[in-house]
Amino acid sequence: MPRGRAELLQFSPESSEIKKILDSMDLELVLHDRFHDAYDAILNAIQHEAPDTIIAVVAPTGAGKSTLAKCVSTEVRRYFKKKGLLPGQIPDVYLEAEASEHHVFQWRPFYHQWLIHLEEPMLESKVDLAAALKAKQASEGQIRGVNILRDDLGYLRNRIREALEEHHTYLVGIDEANNIAAVGKSGSYAGQMHLLKTMANRMTCRIVMYGTAEMIPLLDQSAQLGRRVIEVSIEPYSKSDEDLKEFGSTAMSLFNRGPIPIAFTIAEQLLYLHGGTIGLIGVLAQWIRRAFARALRAGAKKLTTDHLKTTRLPDRKIRLLAREVAQCAAYFEGAPVNDLGRPAATTGSADETGQVAAPSTSRKKGKKLKPGNRRPHRDATGQTPNTRKQS
Repeated sequence: MPRGRAELLQFSPESSEIKKILDSMDLELVLHDRFHDAYDAILNAIQHEAPDTIIAVVAPTGAGKSTLAKCVSTEVRRYFKKKGLLPGQIPDVYLEAEASEHHVFQWRPFYHQWLIHLEEPMLESKVDLAAALKAKQASEGQIRGVNILRDDLGYLRNRIREALEEHHTYLVGIDEANNIAAVGKSGSYAGQMHLLKTMANRMTCRIVMYGTAEMIPLLDQSAQLGRRVIEVSIEPYSKSDEDLKEFGSTAMSLFNRGPIPIAFTIAEQLLYLHGGTIGLIGVLAQWIRRAFARALRAGAKKLTTDHLKTTRLPDRKIRLLAREVAQCAAYFEGAPVNDLGRPAATTGSADETGQVAAPSTSRKKGKKLKPGNRRPHRDATGQTPNTRKQS
C-alpha cells in the first residue's frame, strides 16, 4: 500500500544527521585560482577606481558569484573594523535584486531593501509616501498617479543617498543584478543603467553588480556608461592541460571534505567531472554534495562512480550551462552580442585584422505607392500582372 502524504513529509533522524554531515563539508566556500583572480580584480577596482564607477561581475551560473560577493563584503567589513568604525557606520550593504512576478523589475521593493539594510527609522512611512500623496490629492481632485509614483521613487533615492552618507557606507553589492535587465515592452536597458549611474554619481560609495549573461544588455548602452563600468569575469576551467590540472586539484580538495573516502582516482574521472560541469566549480560542488548524500543514504562505505553517474546533471541542463558559458566568453572576447545577451550570428569573411563583418540589416526599398493605388502584386481577383497577361 502506498505511503500517505503525511508520512512522506516526515523526515527521519537519519536524514537530519545526513544533512548535518553534508553542511559540515562547507562546500559553499571553494577557493581556487579563478576565484582569486576575480576577487583581486574587484578589490583593486574598489580601491583605485573613481567612486562613481560601477563594477559589473558577469559570470555563468555556478561560477561562484554569490560566494564572491559575500567574501568581498566580509573583507570590506573586516578592513573597516580593524581600522576603527565611525559612530553609526555601516561599511557595506549586500542586496539582492529580486525578480518580479510581473516580469518587469520593480524599483520600489528594491529601494525598500536598501533602506532596510541601512537600518532606516520609520521606514514604512517613507515607503508608503506615494499612497498618502495620492489619497491627499484625490480628495482635492488632483489625481496624478504616474507623477506621484515618480516623485515618490525620487524621494526614496534621495533618502537612500542621505542614509548612505549618514552611515559612511563604502560599498554596495547587488547580487542577481541580471534581474534589473527585465524591462518589459515599454522599458529600456539604458534607462535602467542610467538610474544606477545617477545613484552612483550622487553617492560616495562603490557599487558592485553580480549577474549572469542576462545582465550583458545593460552594460554597453552608451559611451558614457561604458567608461564608468568596469567588467570582471569568473572564467570556467577549459580543457587545456593547465586548466585541467587546477580543476582536478580543486576537485580533489572538495572530495577530501567528504565523510567517506572515494573509490576512484580524480585522474581517472577528470574528463567526466569536467564534462558534467563545463569547468564550473560551483556546479561541481553541488554535484559532489548530491553524490555524497546518495552514498550516505544507501549506507555505502565509499563514494563510487555509480553515485556520481546517478547524480550528474541531465545533458539538457549541461547544454544550457554551456550556452551561458559561451555567452559570457563572447562578451569578454568582444564578439557581437544581441539584446538577449546571446552571441549574435555573424556572416561574411574575416578581414585583415581578424574581425568579422556584422550582417547587413538594410532592405531593398520598393517604389513608394500613392494613397489609393493598388499594390502591383494584387488586384481584385488576386492575380498578379504576369498571370493576367498570360490569360
